[in-house]
Amino acid sequence: MITVVIHETKVVKILRGGNELGINNKNIGKCFVKLAKDFPDDILIWSEERFFKNINYQAIAAHFQNRLTMVSFAVNGEFFINNRIGYIDSSAMLKMSKQHAMASWRMSANVGALNASIVNAYENDFLRDFPFEYTLTSIAKRAMPKGLFCYHDPKILKDTFDVVETNFNPQYAYLFKFAKEHYKSVWIYFLLISFLIYDKRCMIFSFFKGVTLKRKSAVQLKENKMSVVDGSALESSTIDVIIPTIGRKKYLYDVLVDLKNQTHLPKKVIIVEQNPVKNSTSELEYLSTENWPFEIIHEFTNIAGVCRARNIALDHATSDYLFLADDDIRIELSFIKEALTKMINLDVKGVTFSCLKPNQDKSYFIDHQTGIFGSGCSIIENSGIKFDQKFEFGFGEDLEFGMQLRESGIDIIFFSVPEIIHLKAPMGGFRTKFIHKWDNEKIQPKPSPTVLYSKQKHGVQEQILGYKMLLFFNELKRVSFSELPTFLSQFQKKWEASKYWAERL
Repeated sequence: MITVVIHETKVVKILRGGNELGINNKNIGKCFVKLAKDFPDDILIWSEERFFKNINYQAIAAHFQNRLTMVSFAVNGEFFINNRIGYIDSSAMLKMSKQHAMASWRMSANVGALNASIVNAYENDFLRDFPFEYTLTSIAKRAMPKGLFCYHDPKILKDTFDVVETNFNPQYAYLFKFAKEHYKSVWIYFLLISFLIYDKRCMIFSFFKGVTLKRKSAVQLKENKMSVVDGSALESSTIDVIIPTIGRKKYLYDVLVDLKNQTHLPKKVIIVEQNPVKNSTSELEYLSTENWPFEIIHEFTNIAGVCRARNIALDHATSDYLFLADDDIRIELSFIKEALTKMINLDVKGVTFSCLKPNQDKSYFIDHQTGIFGSGCSIIENSGIKFDQKFEFGFGEDLEFGMQLRESGIDIIFFSVPEIIHLKAPMGGFRTKFIHKWDNEKIQPKPSPTVLYSKQKHGVQEQILGYKMLLFFNELKRVSFSELPTFLSQFQKKWEASKYWAERL
């Protein structure tokens, strides 16, 4: 490990293995480029001088089981690219935990680390005449989809440090530059309007400093070199499978056959069968008439609701890992073994898999951190977290469950392989339309209260305001000039109705 100590915008000390190295260049970016060339396999740590003595080297080292990693910690919770980026970014990576490491492309210059290979791959970025924190954030934003794992982790500083309050002065010109270099061109205009509407500020000069820039592309990173997983670690890892089902007897049977043939067998398969028809009984006789090489726990209920069904199943789960599966998927016989092997290798606790229809073209081939979550195509560590039943028969329960996992310290990784085939079977069973409390209201809420509830629970305020403006413009496209006064009044009333019901969920 090499530690680069920074005071304001200059390098003041460099340490490697307890020995002080000569400072080849006080410019931070140029110093990192030189160090990366001289020590291409080292972990490069940066720290502001005031936090240097409190670096937790053990916590930093723990992140680098995966070489393609970058981690930082914003001590005062302030980022160079601040929360106003939420006006144009709806991702799940803006609201940070104060206790756990969370995926984040927003990097801090307070303290952090990355592998020298990342500096070598993005050498031109480090040589630009841009603030160090902008450079780090730009690389993280572009490299995340290419397989760079990026984290905000409070644990990389020891808890004995004294927080030094600073008068943090946001540099909005760089916010507009960032918008132009990392998002489609339309979003810099959207950002300008958002400042005008919500902050009552005309940022035209900052806008012009960014509007002429071109969008930056990502560099293809070298494939991550993984260690060979300890066979005993894999063999001792247990997994339960959770499947809610309704009216898909044949498809569920095929799923069970795939599980029966796995080279790493599940310990339990927990099936929650729903049929809302009064006095109905189970149609899954093969659960008891056939022999299965795992324990089957079968719960039958006349109450429909996938969140409730999954929570019933979660109450029975006792294994190390949980495979949350749909009742109409197909998997190869080595699926569980391959999945757990990769998870143990990368030391990750949550994975969502490529889940495509038969013959559907594949778009993503690189394993990477993701803001999505699929509750029918994922494996997670058994953490005791439950689905929020406020989302029952609404929208967004998958994403909300994923956010709960992230906020508890479980990162969600997209695995391109092994793959799941999703048959998209016809909707099974007898289903009745669920009536929400707001369905009979004169003013219908828009957006759905469950969507707004999720954004309030897991997002920052700027993301909610940005979502409101985006919804406004999308609705405005369908409005004629003569309808405009009525539309403006109705839009606000529908938004307020959504807020009202979201607060009561």
